[in-house]
Amino acid sequence: MIEFVNWQVCEHCGKRYAMKHSCKKGVKRKPIRRVSKKYRKELDQYRVDAKEFIRLNTGCFATLEGCTKRSTEVHHLAGRGSLLNAKRLWRPVCPNCHRIIHDVLSMEEAVSLGLRIKK
Repeated sequence: MIEFVNWQVCEHCGKRYAMKHSCKKGVKRKPIRRVSKKYRKELDQYRVDAKEFIRLNTGCFATLEGCTKRSTEVHHLAGRGSLLNAKRLWRPVCPNCHRIIHDVLSMEEAVSLGLRIKK
């Protein structure tokens, strides 16, 4: 006995199929998050804590050449990755000193001035 297959046609791509069809057209994809939910919570907490830290620590810690003596930024001694909210590793710095720390000083110079931690 011959069985007849009930073919269906995909409304998106026009292909015929019997049982299952894996057409990707017409399926809305969710974009990849730029920041994970977990890291977003850490960033939100960081913003609050950093603002309070700068409010309480108004003087620049680094006092390098061209220092304005007024801190407006948080310098992280050991980077910002997993130690983003480790306040013991934060130093208040002015924008001029912060640029010098990251762009001019070598790692050894920054470590000797107490502005970096050697990993």
